[in-house]
Amino acid sequence: WEVTLNGTDANDGTVYNDWVMMDASETSDGSNGNMSIYEDNSTDLEFAVSWSKNADGSTYLEFTTYGENGMKITVTANADQTGSLEMYEYNNGEYVKTMKITWTSTGGEWWEYDSQGNVSDHGSF
Repeated sequence: WEVTLNGTDANDGTVYNDWVMMDASETSDGSNGNMSIYEDNSTDLEFAVSWSKNADGSTYLEFTTYGENGMKITVTANADQTGSLEMYEYNNGEYVKTMKITWTSTGGEWWEYDSQGNVSDHGSF
């Protein structure tokens, strides 16, 4: 799918000429897909999300924002009610992990990381 804008925004006068605001795709069985949203009147990405459902029953999701304040979040949810979440901040041209959380049906653990990738805090729940 693709959303393309043409015309003039009545609120601020921005002129759009075949600007692709969003594009997305998904496999016919819904097991994999992605969506991208672009910065206003630009081809630069604002954010993107992708997902996959795997044969083992797990689901993977990745959400990424771009630019100098970019971030990324990845989530894996397994059929056995375990999973993980990882958070990253965009720093000096790369995404650096800032947090990791893992869980089971009875609890889990979390880790925070400093800008060099070292564990700075840890706990359980």
